[in-house]
Amino acid sequence: MGSTDLLCNLLAANKAWLLDRVLGYAKEHGYTRYAATQLKAWEISIIGLTDSILEALRTSGTIPELGPDDFAHDTPIVAFGKEEVRRHRSRGVTLPMFLGLVKYYRQSYLDLVRGSGLDARTEKDCLVLVERFFDYFEIGCSVEWNSLSDDQKLEELQTRNRLMTNEKNKYFTIFESLYDPVILVDGDLRIENVNQAAAELFDQQSLVRPGSQDRHPVIEVFPWLIEQLTRFAAGDDQEIVFEKPIDTPTGERSFQVKMKTMLDATEKYRGTVVILNDLTERKKKEEALVLNEAIERWVNTLVDIGHRVSKMEGVDDVLPLLVESARSLLRTEFAALGMWNRESDSFEVRCVAGSWLELSKAPMFYGYPPGHNGACGDLGCSCLDEIGARLYVDLCGRTPHGIEVSCLSVPLVMDAEVVGALWVGRAQPFPPSATVVLESLANQAVIAVEHTVMAGRMRSLAIVDERTRIAREMHDGLAQILGFLNLEMQSLEVLVRQNRLEETVAELRNARARILEAHAEVRENILSLRTALSGDHGPVSALEDYLREFGAQAGVQVHLVAAVDDDVPLSSMAAVQLVRIVQGALANVRLHAQAANLWVEFALRGEDLTVVIEDDGVGFDPAAVRADIGLQSMRERTASVGGSLTIDSSLGEGTRLCLRVPLDRGGRELQPAE
Repeated sequence: MGSTDLLCNLLAANKAWLLDRVLGYAKEHGYTRYAATQLKAWEISIIGLTDSILEALRTSGTIPELGPDDFAHDTPIVAFGKEEVRRHRSRGVTLPMFLGLVKYYRQSYLDLVRGSGLDARTEKDCLVLVERFFDYFEIGCSVEWNSLSDDQKLEELQTRNRLMTNEKNKYFTIFESLYDPVILVDGDLRIENVNQAAAELFDQQSLVRPGSQDRHPVIEVFPWLIEQLTRFAAGDDQEIVFEKPIDTPTGERSFQVKMKTMLDATEKYRGTVVILNDLTERKKKEEALVLNEAIERWVNTLVDIGHRVSKMEGVDDVLPLLVESARSLLRTEFAALGMWNRESDSFEVRCVAGSWLELSKAPMFYGYPPGHNGACGDLGCSCLDEIGARLYVDLCGRTPHGIEVSCLSVPLVMDAEVVGALWVGRAQPFPPSATVVLESLANQAVIAVEHTVMAGRMRSLAIVDERTRIAREMHDGLAQILGFLNLEMQSLEVLVRQNRLEETVAELRNARARILEAHAEVRENILSLRTALSGDHGPVSALEDYLREFGAQAGVQVHLVAAVDDDVPLSSMAAVQLVRIVQGALANVRLHAQAANLWVEFALRGEDLTVVIEDDGVGFDPAAVRADIGLQSMRERTASVGGSLTIDSSLGEGTRLCLRVPLDRGGRELQPAE
């Protein structure tokens, strides 16, 4: 491979190296003060010069000599040299400046050849080629530089001034049209300029007067900026970003502040660019999102606890979960639950939650403060908060970090009587919504306690096997609560997204009121169920009465055939489940069947009591019903007494249900399914 080819390959593969070398020389010797500061402009020069040398090499193939007639026409190098002259001359660069810079271009190309490890003969040839091409380049540049008449020079100067003015106006227009407020500060910490967005934001229109030479100190106009700006100007960072609340004529707003150094052509510091990005609306949305997530966590917690209660989990399992949930949801230092002890006339602490708390093995009792009693615990009295403060000090021996703890408490009320209390405490004040959250958890605690009380009463009445039914009824009641909460949370989500915090708190209080209403309904259902168990009517008579009322209320013509009476031998559990299964089936008819007629038959077939319920309604596709809670409950009730349940239906053909319940010939009680 010849020297010409080697030089072609060397130049083509090292354009980036040449760019760095030339720019390094230009900065070192001060040429960047007069040349373009954009890297792209230097890149164009290197690529154009290298490509013109490569074209000349491929054309001549030998070392060119400088003949007297070689400049009568433009060679690739001469043509590029003239183009570079026109470009630099239009920016006000003089011929000596330009030729001086070209000398460092030449030096960079020679450095590349000398540092490429070529053999001595090839290196010498390549150096001569580079020298000759740069001689052509410089001579062509000199010819072009002196080719203009005085009129042409004047015209070129005028054109250059117009271009500079247009360029200045263009960048000024861009600066003024920026959406974000921008402040330019010089090296003496005086305001060099602000754009229209900044002037409007801070009501400083006087700072953007056209042609104004006054530079106000930053500390006088933007005192909130001076501390960070002074630190930044004295440091080595090229850019910093931080968030800062700033007072504006329209109120306090949150900004992301970006400071970036302004450098001159020699890359020396000449000031700071300050860009403000208004985060106020975004932060409001983020706060609303956090609130929405907190509401979602609250609802999910209630759902989880509701499911546990509906499964009749023991109060000793549910109450610790409630206390830990209170601490987690409200982000408190501690949470505790106490039950009223009639014997000691005080609250007995049953469970506590906190990363550094441990419940003493010895019982802990707290009576009402002097002058207070259970009658005021449910009327917004601060007595329970005082107990919470005492409890906290006893548990940890001191308040965290020496800060006084804010305590919040709600009573556990059952049958208009305070039976316990739920306490939480932390170092920060509680928002209004915290009371709603804590009261919701307290209501769940009351339900769990009522389950325990009811279970004791049921055992005392020798109907322990009925606990599965009670659990199902509780599940149905809780399902209504959760259904309401689902709709309520949708409304809350809308309010939160609109940042209507006061209305959100009001809606939370409304949710609490509705939960209390549903809670009262659950308690009423428990009472009615217990009364039905101890009534004088048997299951068949009770269902006959129920069917008559059902027909009147649902607008369905009921056709009843009862070939049995209350003497049918059924266990007490089977009798109860029989009533509940039939009631569930009739509820489905009322809700879904759209039937005009209903046929119900009670009959004895072999060792079973058979109940057939048939309607002429719209029917349904059993394969399409995957997880219907009502049907699942009916099947589980049937299985709990050893019976069988079949359901036949098709769209438009009505529904037929056949229930078979085994008779109790030997008086053996069937156990409920766990």
